[in-house]
Amino acid sequence: AKGDSAMAEQTTLAGLEQYPNDKGLLIEMVNIYLGRNQLDKALDILKQTLEHDPENANLQYSVGAVYDNLGKRDEARAAYAKAIELDPKYFDPNYNMGASYYNEAVELINAANAIPTNQTTKYNAAKKAADEVLYIAIPYLERAHELDPEDQGTMASLAESYVRTNQLEKRKA
Repeated sequence: AKGDSAMAEQTTLAGLEQYPNDKGLLIEMVNIYLGRNQLDKALDILKQTLEHDPENANLQYSVGAVYDNLGKRDEARAAYAKAIELDPKYFDPNYNMGASYYNEAVELINAANAIPTNQTTKYNAAKKAADEVLYIAIPYLERAHELDPEDQGTMASLAESYVRTNQLEKRKA
């Protein structure tokens, strides 16, 4: 509460020495490490916490979010998939899974746009690859939109995905 993360860490670690499996203390350590942007340490603690509570969708989602921040897309997607499996009505992993594929598609679209105009075959293949990834993103984004119809980020990503995949009626809706 005083903003002294060093003392918070020291106190929490002392608590974990006495109660190594206390989920509250483990989550507190995760929050301390996330606050310091020590993602690897946060991930280690999250994994330790998951050992004691593997059916916790929130923990699975948090693992995915940390992997995302570490640039480990496949690991993030696996954690999001597990969180969705555990709680299909959980907005965050649905949105983040869709966003992960959407962002990958944007990268592929940008790469396609960098192809010289005289290389149409190469451009078309690159655009097709981007569209295929968008088609993977859309169901997750649609599910996220069902769960939170007011979320602007979801609607923007969906609208752009529909335009790029020529689903203009869905875009209108």
